[in-house]
Amino acid sequence: MKKERKEYLEVIAEDINSKFDIVLEGLKALNEKMDRGFLELKTDLAEFKVETRYNFSLVFERLDGLEELRELKPRVEKIERRLAKIPA
Repeated sequence: MKKERKEYLEVIAEDINSKFDIVLEGLKALNEKMDRGFLELKTDLAEFKVETRYNFSLVFERLDGLEELRELKPRVEKIERRLAKIPA
């Protein structure tokens, strides 16, 4: 009876070990998949940062141009007033 019980427990232990192996394989696969996903996310984020910096540089260039136009407005108004004083 003791021998049968021992053999039974060994079978149970082997079964548990094989199930642990399956779980460990699944965890390994999940880890690898997550690593690939994080790498892809990191790459996408780096590209987004580059594009965003470029877009902001374009916006700032445009704003600088608008500021130059604002500075010209008083000069244009002054010229218009002078022209208005010249008889036709």
